[in-house]
Amino acid sequence: MSRVEWKPGDRVMHRARPEWGVGSVTEARKSVQDGVQCQRLTVRFEHGGLKTVSTAFAELRRIEGAMGTSTPPPASGPRNGPDSPRLPVAVEAEDADLAEVRERLGTLPDEATDPFRALASRIRATVELYRYSDQGAPLLAWATAVTGLPDPLSKVSRHELEQAFARFEVLRDRHLAQLMQSAAREGIDAPALIRAMPAEAQRALQRNNRRR
Repeated sequence: MSRVEWKPGDRVMHRARPEWGVGSVTEARKSVQDGVQCQRLTVRFEHGGLKTVSTAFAELRRIEGAMGTSTPPPASGPRNGPDSPRLPVAVEAEDADLAEVRERLGTLPDEATDPFRALASRIRATVELYRYSDQGAPLLAWATAVTGLPDPLSKVSRHELEQAFARFEVLRDRHLAQLMQSAAREGIDAPALIRAMPAEAQRALQRNNRRR
């Protein structure tokens, strides 16, 4: 599933298990799954402990230093003027990080939208997004999953997260409806799929049908 070549020391996040937090790859071994080259990784996660995952199945996101680690505080002294010549560069980098975070908050994950993935797989990935909500821990779990940040509130406020989630809900609901329309065209038993969905996903489809 992943075309990235991982190595020990890489920092990752499991997109399906954001509650595990950021992990560090401790061992990477080559493997084969269904005739396709992949890797079997041993990863130590902040909150999930030591896990073994296969890149044939696990959706992993690389956590870069700028996104996954805290920036060291600047030395004491004036923040402007000749004593801090690098400040404009630092501010520019921080602004770029914030823009990237906001962009990620406004998009659906690749596993739900990638046209090269099987339709059934995209439907499952989209339905899994209904475990998130705009309240408390589920909201933070969503923000962590889509941004890769261990602490999203270090970049944006809770109010901004709530606003972003409201927009995300619209995208998610619309995308699920489109996928179900594609399923019906392909002869997939859409009613059976819907019956297996969580109540919130079913309500979203009902709302969409009423608008049509």
